[in-house]
Amino acid sequence: MIKAYRNFWHNIFNFFGTATRLEFFTPLIFNFGLAIIFAWIIGLTAGLVLGQFVKSVYMIVFALVWIGNLSVTVRRLHASNHSGWWFWIQFVPIVGTIWIFILMILPNTANRWAN
Repeated sequence: MIKAYRNFWHNIFNFFGTATRLEFFTPLIFNFGLAIIFAWIIGLTAGLVLGQFVKSVYMIVFALVWIGNLSVTVRRLHASNHSGWWFWIQFVPIVGTIWIFILMILPNTANRWAN
């Protein structure tokens, strides 16, 4: 799991190739935990000068994680032989969220993006 999370950060700007289910779901879980910890720290430091610094760091980390999640989602779509443009389906209310989840749990298949 640690290797998968390390790969997430090493491939943060890599939109080519494929990603396994482990490489997709591990960062999802770890980053959710990070968000909870950041929210707790922001709550503790609210109103303090340190709180503004923590919020700024959080916004930078949030932007990097968002780009990384976009990247790993595109690579996961490639692994199931779908174009990265399928990423946008998740913005269709209800149906899109369910469909992107189904695409994320599909097994790897032979595809044109394989390394």
